[in-house]
Amino acid sequence: MNNRRFLPFTFLFLTLALAIQLGVVIAEANTSPAIISGTQSTGTWSPVTSPTYFTLLSVEMVSANDGWAIGTETFTGGDNIILNWDGTQWLNAGTIISPTVDNSTTVIYGDIAMLSPTDGWLVAGTFTFEQGIIMRWNGVAWTEFMTTANALVAIDMISASDGWAVASDGFGTIFYRWDGTAWQWAAGLFQIYAFSDIDMISNTDGWAIGLGGQIVRWNGNAWSAASSPVTMSLNSISMVSTTDGWIVGDGGVILRWSGNSWVQVASPVTTKLNSIKMISPTEGWAVGDNGVILHWDGNTWTDVTSPTVWELRSVTFISEFDGWAVGSGGTILHYAPAAATLTSNYTTGQSGSFFTFTGSNFPANGTATIIVNGVTLTNTLAIDNSGGFVLLLNTSQADAGYYSVTATTNPSATTSFTVDPNAPLRPQEGSGPILNVPGGIAFTQFIYLPLVQK
Repeated sequence: MNNRRFLPFTFLFLTLALAIQLGVVIAEANTSPAIISGTQSTGTWSPVTSPTYFTLLSVEMVSANDGWAIGTETFTGGDNIILNWDGTQWLNAGTIISPTVDNSTTVIYGDIAMLSPTDGWLVAGTFTFEQGIIMRWNGVAWTEFMTTANALVAIDMISASDGWAVASDGFGTIFYRWDGTAWQWAAGLFQIYAFSDIDMISNTDGWAIGLGGQIVRWNGNAWSAASSPVTMSLNSISMVSTTDGWIVGDGGVILRWSGNSWVQVASPVTTKLNSIKMISPTEGWAVGDNGVILHWDGNTWTDVTSPTVWELRSVTFISEFDGWAVGSGGTILHYAPAAATLTSNYTTGQSGSFFTFTGSNFPANGTATIIVNGVTLTNTLAIDNSGGFVLLLNTSQADAGYYSVTATTNPSATTSFTVDPNAPLRPQEGSGPILNVPGGIAFTQFIYLPLVQK
């Protein structure tokens, strides 16, 4: 069954119920109005209530309603924590350290990799590089799977039967590999400290990065050192494909993989960058100390407004407009769409007036459909590269009455104006596409519904 055919009736009943509850005015006309729900577009970062003051080390989302973060109390000894996002709030879901690992030494390294709502992994390691743990999520609980005599720092899963974890014992880098049944020691690199992060593109191609600008690559058979253009410590890597990827590190350093070599690119900050997440070749984010947040738009990295000055340790995205960042002091930030807006220069004017409408926060370089009282005036209104547009409505043919104006592209926004013979004649202001409002569509009869209180 195609359920979409029943949506207009569902929206009609919901809108009528809401109108009755709120005591709003419903207008009648000879053309039925389109019922458009308000949605959102370009995003902003906002703080989210956190259940902890612990430093949060890593965040990983399964979906918009399911996600995980891990954290630690201090760098000198204390408790550790696992948080779960249930779609509404972040909740304390347990601790990282199991009874078989010395709980007196605080975890300061940690990472999560979720394969599904019922299958996930986390790794954690201690400041002394002497202890590590791998835990598994089975859909019900996190349980200890394996402990190590070195500090596990990062993990990346290729599939349910193939994954990698990277660790250090203070003398180099150690790799563990999951074969679907067990985690086993896979390789060791003496005096190469590429354990800060790992990103596997496939079972024959992957990267790990670390201290002193060190980079190593997996070719399907062995890990080997790769050339690096910097000596600053590298903290996070996110590969888009075999020919495109990014690394961030200390001093605001940003590297890009060209398919042949790693090249340093311009950075807008000198602040330490701790985490990077690429959504696509033209969309990515990086976070760092002092609340720094950077955005990649396909051409440049820019420093965007941050709602915090706390150190941000990890960033992840579910989609272009749904992202999370976590850090010190229990800081949790959420990136979500900002509301699309549609405003008019006047709310009333007599017939023959021009009304100028300004739209904001719509999808950049797209097209909008303009609907007035249920009548589509155009479906090809151009949106500029900042997500905005300007249009003018000419009411020389319009009857007196109320007009609802909606601009929609998913997102949508709605505003209104009234043609009133007793109002001033509004001259044309500004420039842009001019659309004519036809006669015979004005809302002229009003039903006042009482407010119903529960």
